[in-house]
Amino acid sequence: MEADCKLVLYHIRVGPLWASNTHGMASDGYMELRSDGNAVVYAGVYVGGVERAGLRSRADARWTSNTYRRNDGAHRIDVQDNGNTVMYNEANQAIWATNTAGR
Repeated sequence: MEADCKLVLYHIRVGPLWASNTHGMASDGYMELRSDGNAVVYAGVYVGGVERAGLRSRADARWTSNTYRRNDGAHRIDVQDNGNTVMYNEANQAIWATNTAGR
């Protein structure tokens, strides 16, 4: 996660392979793998240079994997040796990917 709220997958010899396209949307952003099956990039404490108080809301979401309710329990994200990053549900089925294999 970069300081400007952009989630990026880098290859050490190639550079960026994938990005959430959320640069500049907030500072102090973070990604959360939620129990509902979604991966979400949220705005952090500071939005537009102003400190916000309180809990995050749907309005704080800057990017999602759109995998809400597609997991069947536990799920995980694996960065694979081929350059692809994949989210798997508990049944080990791929439910989201960066589609960066071989790059």
